[in-house]
Amino acid sequence: MMERYFKLNQVKIPISLLEFLSNKKISSLKEAENTYFNLDEEQKSLLWNMELPMLEVLEAMQRVGVQVDRKKLLILEEEMASELDRIEKEIAEMVGERINLNSPRQIAFLLYEKLGLPILRRGKSGPSTNEMVLRKLLPMHPVIEKILYYREVSKIFSSYVNPILSGIDESGKIYPTFSLTNTQTGRITAVEPNLQTIPIRGKWGRRIRDVFVSRYPDGYILSADYSQIELRVLAHISQDRSLSSALLSNKDVHTLTAQEIFGKKEISEVERDIAKRVNFGIVYGISAQGLSEQLGVDKASAQRFIDAYFRIYPGVKEFIDRTIREARTRGWVKTLWGHRRYLPELFSKNKFQRMFGERAAVNTIIQGSAAEIIKWAMLKVFSRIRERDVFMILQVHDELVFDLPKEDLEWTQEMVKREMEQAVKLNVPLKVDVHWGKTYLEAKG
Repeated sequence: MMERYFKLNQVKIPISLLEFLSNKKISSLKEAENTYFNLDEEQKSLLWNMELPMLEVLEAMQRVGVQVDRKKLLILEEEMASELDRIEKEIAEMVGERINLNSPRQIAFLLYEKLGLPILRRGKSGPSTNEMVLRKLLPMHPVIEKILYYREVSKIFSSYVNPILSGIDESGKIYPTFSLTNTQTGRITAVEPNLQTIPIRGKWGRRIRDVFVSRYPDGYILSADYSQIELRVLAHISQDRSLSSALLSNKDVHTLTAQEIFGKKEISEVERDIAKRVNFGIVYGISAQGLSEQLGVDKASAQRFIDAYFRIYPGVKEFIDRTIREARTRGWVKTLWGHRRYLPELFSKNKFQRMFGERAAVNTIIQGSAAEIIKWAMLKVFSRIRERDVFMILQVHDELVFDLPKEDLEWTQEMVKREMEQAVKLNVPLKVDVHWGKTYLEAKG
């Protein structure tokens, strides 16, 4: 669909931005004009100082593209196709027949009819075979592990390998399309292909990252990533003393949370990982049921973890309760710089819709404010690199990725770290980790 524009003082304003800021569908130019003049001063400031300048940044990123090592990608395509065929054959030998592993209906028949495994959940089209269900069935039959692995490889193959191969131009570049308005929280998205969701862990996700290289013969890919930005936003907004103190003194928040949850000083990696999931789960409004499924523990244990978290960080609990209370009164929430999200779900007769609205109210403020911070950072960094041979090529949520010649490496790493950490002023410091390498894999690790 072609972008529509509203012209004001010789400036073309995308109607999608007006729709995003006003939370309403605009059907005509006259309605666009009325909508613009009905925006409050805070929203107009966002439009002129953040969103419109960001269009120039995203257009530049789309124009320069991302360099791909075609030879590596073709080798990867061949290896992954061979791996998928191998898994299909192994599963066929295990169950006595070859089935379409991309068909949930055939997998359901195999698991529940032929193998007689218990049906744990039903969907609209029959017994569920989603990942959560299959993981619960893992101990019951060895074929489950094979099916999960097949899905992992198949998803990476169809989501990245095929789209990247079909999108490469003669110079070996692909050109993702970036958008400011595809998410409710204001996060930037990249599609065709989507390079923001490449798995960090796992052999095949790492292999995908390894095909992205510098356009310069001796160049580098540089990755600059905000450290725990959503926890820092949460500390700033909630004013929680314990969380703020930990971040101000550069303590490991996940270890601190684990020590309190488990009541001991010496913490294992497993216990720290549990605390990390609790920390970020709270940001996303996770329930005891959701946390229990994520951690593989019973609901009572998950609730104890959540209760312990709120004892450690009472300011966070106050922030969540206040946010939900105010959202129910106003019908919307607002980020630090004024992006609004209207939440009609809060007034639904459906309990689950209301619960979604409550989670979205809290998450929008935190994730939306974090999205604003990286936009401010991108604007600052872009103004510094526009006259150099350094290119910002990707934005992946809290991370910026650059392609640069060898001689600009030292300058770029120092500049990017400084500008990102000083993009805005919070009550706790922003921290940025910078890494680089010959490929995106080397830079990201």
